[in-house]
Amino acid sequence: MALALSAYILVRVKISPELAPTSAELRFTWADRWASLRQVWPTAILIVLVLGSIYLGIATPTEASALGALGAFVVAGVVYRDLPPAKIVRIIRESLRISVAIMLIIGCAKIFGDYLNMVRLPETITNALLSLQLHPMVMILVIQGLLIAGGMFVDAASLVVITTPILLPLIKALGFDPLWYGIILVINLELAVVTPPVGLNLYTLRGCCPFLSVEEIIRSSLPFLLVQLACLLLFTLYPPLALWLPGLMR
Repeated sequence: MALALSAYILVRVKISPELAPTSAELRFTWADRWASLRQVWPTAILIVLVLGSIYLGIATPTEASALGALGAFVVAGVVYRDLPPAKIVRIIRESLRISVAIMLIIGCAKIFGDYLNMVRLPETITNALLSLQLHPMVMILVIQGLLIAGGMFVDAASLVVITTPILLPLIKALGFDPLWYGIILVINLELAVVTPPVGLNLYTLRGCCPFLSVEEIIRSSLPFLLVQLACLLLFTLYPPLALWLPGLMR
């Protein structure tokens, strides 16, 4: 997907060179390039701390997130010296608000999932859809469409906890690899956070770039959204492409 997005940018700039700065405007020496790395090394350390602890088996993903939060506090307080007590209180208050909201969603989704299993709704839906005798790939494409439509109105975390109890049994019944479905679901979630009206990343970008309107951000994101949709279709129609890298880790 990164290659596809990069290729789109390259083609777009070749067609419309005025969209990119000219080489005359940007001239950097190697000294400038090395000096610029001083601004990104704290972020690189956090990435190594979080992902490295997971892949080395030192910490679980939950524990690694705690390490990342602690590392972020150290970087902000020690490196940037920008962590006064008032800001710490504000950070903790906002974290509590978000955590409570997520826990409520997960808790309600757990109750919802248990109820669905109690009334055997996933099994009923699976049998009903299988009775249509549609081609499995057609079923997958329909599921992708439903997930994309759901992502336009529901945030990513809610979409996972609501749809997984219903769709995962169907995916297994169709004979698809659950790992492949997980990869496809992640791409759907990436689309969910950039599709209006509930495109959380769009509003995050608006906060980072207040000089841009939400309408401008949405219009600018549409081509990248289409590239992601093309990648999603490619991974859906050719599952080995999505499973190649995970297959090397087994």
